[in-house]
Amino acid sequence: MAPTGVRTDAAPASQASSHAPRVDAGLAGPDLALDGLSAAWPGMTPTRPATASVPGGGVLAIVGRSGIGKTTLLLTLAGVLPPAAGTVRIGARAAHRDLVGHTVGMTAEDAHIFGTTVLENLRVARGDVTEAEARDALALVGLGAWVEGLPEGLDTVLGTGGNSVSGGERRRLLLARALLTPQPLVLIDEPAEHLDAAGREALDAVLGQLRAEGRTVVIVTHHLHLTDLADAVVTLDD
Repeated sequence: MAPTGVRTDAAPASQASSHAPRVDAGLAGPDLALDGLSAAWPGMTPTRPATASVPGGGVLAIVGRSGIGKTTLLLTLAGVLPPAAGTVRIGARAAHRDLVGHTVGMTAEDAHIFGTTVLENLRVARGDVTEAEARDALALVGLGAWVEGLPEGLDTVLGTGGNSVSGGERRRLLLARALLTPQPLVLIDEPAEHLDAAGREALDAVLGQLRAEGRTVVIVTHHLHLTDLADAVVTLDD
């Protein structure tokens, strides 16, 4: 499948929820443009050149089989890794690592769940997350009943020496972090991994909420159904 441009059949801009987290949406998402962009670590074969663009508040999906370099391309979009070829622009600027944390927020597939409370694990995204915001985000990703059932609620310690977390719960916690990040460009690596059908519905709601806030989103996935939620799709497969 060839890379596509902006689509007109993308998901609705908002999938409203009474549990939408109260995040300051003062910064509109930037336009994002890839022009012949290839990514590679030293000694690695560069990824297939990708050209695509989405307007501010749009969603770009990067798809391809496992191991083909989707995460490497995502790190290049974040400015962490220089392009092997081509360019990527975030708004009026070339991607650069100094945008991470200010303009760009990234939720990695292997992001860590720390051995601390549920609330403090969500404050990794934004240090001033309130308990109400945390509960709203957890409800949106389908963890409302889960957190209420924990021994100490938001104050329950997770991980080693605390409450164990399944693969699906971990992924939903990472989605809640993505919701709570304040950056206008949100990069999410493999958000559908370990999610059942209900979890994928929660992912749809997360993307809808980020759209409603006007933020630009990039998702990396090999689950092709997620392309239905995107304005533009880049494939790294031949």
